[in-house]
Amino acid sequence: MEVSETVAGMGHNKPPLIDVLRDQFQSRMKEVEAVAKRANELRKVDADNKPLLGDDNKPIPFIVNDEELGKVAEVAVEARKLSKQLDELRLAETEQYRTASKTTNDFFGELTGRLNTIKTTLESWATTYNDEKEASERRRLAEEARKAQEEAAKRLAEAAAATNSVEGDVVLIEAQKAEQKAEHAAAVATGSSADLVRTKTSGGTVSSTGRWTFRIDDFTKIPLEKLRPFLSVPDIERALGKYATANQDKAPIDGVTFFKTNKATFRG
Repeated sequence: MEVSETVAGMGHNKPPLIDVLRDQFQSRMKEVEAVAKRANELRKVDADNKPLLGDDNKPIPFIVNDEELGKVAEVAVEARKLSKQLDELRLAETEQYRTASKTTNDFFGELTGRLNTIKTTLESWATTYNDEKEASERRRLAEEARKAQEEAAKRLAEAAAATNSVEGDVVLIEAQKAEQKAEHAAAVATGSSADLVRTKTSGGTVSSTGRWTFRIDDFTKIPLEKLRPFLSVPDIERALGKYATANQDKAPIDGVTFFKTNKATFRG
């Protein structure tokens, strides 16, 4: 029976992928090394890799005239060109894997997507039911607390009007029980949503979880100073970056220095 050479079973002796790539693209690696060598030759350092010093005993700048700038530009353009070629080659080499990955993700994504839609829809049904159930339960408990409070007040009035101490003590105990019942009902009525709607069913326990969220009604009225404790450094830095782009250094902000940074560009 013939066995395909592409099948790598247990104990196969295929080299690691990194070794395959290094062997396959050896010429490209040499091109990169050549560019790196040219770039290193532009550095003004001695045999010990220490910066060369000028008459002022300070490191000589890497570029001191247009001729040196031209040599730097040549290497930079070559590096950019080669980098682009290698990136295109990388995309070509990985296309089959990226396509396979996308196909796999799309396949399972469609299945999980349907299930998530089902789950979300059923959750919305249960949420509507639970919200109505919670509101009804809070109303019931509030009414129970009101009636119990009225009963306690009635019993206290009866205790005060009792003609003997024994009768008064009995009625007073009943009043205390009514007050306790009212306090308990009021406490439960203000409890969590989960406690009010939790239900054990044949399909599992159903409850509710809640979180406070927001809706912006008028962005211009938001007091941003109140949000300062909740803004992270990256949040503030992103905002400052946009502010700098829009205003440059023409609209100062206390605690911040706006300045322009330049970066050389190469075309060739």
